[in-house]
Amino acid sequence: AERQAEAQRQAEAERQAEAERQAEAERQAEAQRQAEAERQAEAERQAEAERQAEAQRQAEAERQAEEAKSERIAMLMHEGRNQLAAQQYAEAAESFDRAIEEDPNLQEAYTLGARAWWEKDRDNPQNRATALNKTRKAAELNPKDAHAYGIQGEIYEYEGKVDEAIKAYETSLSLAPNNARYLMSLGVLYYRQKQFAKAAAAFTSAWDADPKMAKAGYNAGVAYLNAGMSHQAEEILTRVVAADPQNGTVHIALGSALERNGKTAQAIESYKNGYNCSAAVSQKADAAAKAGVLYFNEGNYADAEIWLNNSLIVAKEPKTEHNLARVYVEQGRAAEALPYARAAADTELQNAVYAFTLAQAFEAAGETESAVSSYQKAVELNPGYLDAMVNLGALYDRLQRYAEAESILKTAVAEDESNFEAWNNLGNVYYHQKKNDAAVDAYGKARALRPDDTTVIYQTALACFDAGRIADAEKAFLDLIEADPQNAEAYNDLGNLYFQAGEIDKAKDCYRKVLEINPRHPNRSRIEQRIYQ
Repeated sequence: AERQAEAQRQAEAERQAEAERQAEAERQAEAQRQAEAERQAEAERQAEAERQAEAQRQAEAERQAEEAKSERIAMLMHEGRNQLAAQQYAEAAESFDRAIEEDPNLQEAYTLGARAWWEKDRDNPQNRATALNKTRKAAELNPKDAHAYGIQGEIYEYEGKVDEAIKAYETSLSLAPNNARYLMSLGVLYYRQKQFAKAAAAFTSAWDADPKMAKAGYNAGVAYLNAGMSHQAEEILTRVVAADPQNGTVHIALGSALERNGKTAQAIESYKNGYNCSAAVSQKADAAAKAGVLYFNEGNYADAEIWLNNSLIVAKEPKTEHNLARVYVEQGRAAEALPYARAAADTELQNAVYAFTLAQAFEAAGETESAVSSYQKAVELNPGYLDAMVNLGALYDRLQRYAEAESILKTAVAEDESNFEAWNNLGNVYYHQKKNDAAVDAYGKARALRPDDTTVIYQTALACFDAGRIADAEKAFLDLIEADPQNAEAYNDLGNLYFQAGEIDKAKDCYRKVLEINPRHPNRSRIEQRIYQ
């Protein structure tokens, strides 16, 4: 039993020893595995560290490269801007193109490059095409690039593509509304297209955007005038005068606005200011002439003469010579009128108005045949010239050239049935030929146009009387007396009508009225004889 027990203990001891050997072997194997795992982990850490270090080296290299690129681009853009400012356009174009090579999506380089290519040689179609392409790329990269559209407008305007230029400027201004330069350019294009109201609005906005741009205010005033908006023209031109009081051009434009607004006295002063402030000969002459014409229209012939002469001293203009001739004609100073009327008509041989004024001067000077020739020329130059026809007809009538008078005056009334002078003069022609019924009809047409004209009423009465139309004559005389109760001759002629008709009491009443109105009537003796017989 003890031997078995010992044998069992030894067997157990051997099992335990074997177990311990196995456990130790496993421990050693595990230790080897852990060591291997640690070696692998360390190797992976080292590899990762190497990878990170490489990545950092690459990132740093890229950063340095990008930084160098940014510096090159910044340098090129800086150089390009300086070259643009110095008007070195070829060099600027090259700088911006190199910047684009560095960064094909650099929008500003396209815009500024377009400016450089455009300014480099505007007459070169290839340069313009290059510039336009760059503006399109700039707008593609930044649709809100107002400058790109503005350059497009400049190029299209230069090429005469007005519609395209207007569209480009409008787009630019929708993005940058206060660009005075482009507002001014847009106003000019609108003006050329006779869109005067739009032009005036653009010029006004330009001046609002840049108060120093008084030229824009002046342009707005002129555009308003052409648009028929004279009150707006007056308002803005008054502001421009305040901003630039020594500008004669603006004073003259303001004068035009005031004249259209019926402010004659103020208009005259503006024209005078324009004359005094202007250095240019043509402007001084224009301002003085306009002042002179307004004085003439006001019936102030003395000042009209002074200012028209002031104009002629500065510059000889047919229009001014013509107007000065009119001043003299209106004053009956035919001898002084003739040289100026002749000078104007001889300078502009195809001007019917100048021929007409020359005819008036000849007529006033008593040179009737020359007057006839000039009136005829006026009508020849302008077959619808009614004033010339009417005056020529009246002159023919005085010269007893009745057939010619009748013919020209019939043409006049056929041309314009509402012409009072033509009908009245035609009535006179008929009356002088003793065509009394025709005269009454013509006078009737004239009276329909001016019912209260006492001269034509009187002529109607005489024609009716001579035609034996006594009742019509009596009515006409009564109409004349109603229109002019102090007309002694009307009472005298009506008295004669009654006297010849045997209505003695009515005749005496009329005769008494004649002497009541004019006690020194030249026929007083005969009138008294008839009253008291």
